[in-house]
Amino acid sequence: MCYNEDMIILRIWKNQILKFCLLFLCIYIFLAFIFCQEYVTDLLNGHVSSWIALHASLLLKIFGIEAYVQGNSLCGSMYTLTIVKACTAYNKMELFISAVIAYPSQIRHKFVGCILGALIIYFLNLIRVVSLFITGLYFRNSFDMIHEHVTQTVFTFLVAVLWLLWISRANKTASKQ
Repeated sequence: MCYNEDMIILRIWKNQILKFCLLFLCIYIFLAFIFCQEYVTDLLNGHVSSWIALHASLLLKIFGIEAYVQGNSLCGSMYTLTIVKACTAYNKMELFISAVIAYPSQIRHKFVGCILGALIIYFLNLIRVVSLFITGLYFRNSFDMIHEHVTQTVFTFLVAVLWLLWISRANKTASKQ
């Protein structure tokens, strides 16, 4: 390969990255705008937070930890964890969905990726909420550090890995066709 061919490949590659970044940013801003609307905020703070609390209480009961739901709070005999909008993982779903839509792939791969990805992120978030409840119950002094640093970092990392797995799957499926 000569120097000119390398430069052409490099330009195409950079243009693809630029297209992805710009499209990702536009989609993310659009989704962020939607999620900031009052009716969406009310839905996330109300119903979705309550669902997360309910599903987390069911998971805790599987592990033998008594918990019940009171509104959007996950309650135990000695600890209560309130689920607010930020605890619904909506921002991680925004990131994931924006990245999936911006990535060059077939529409049906994007659709399936967005739906399955959102469900997986919801489940990962349930595990995060359960781990935070257990942390608050047994290691209350470590709660803030675990909540603000450890679970956020691990959760963001897992969402990035999920996106990379989706890319791998989408590329394999596209190469077979």
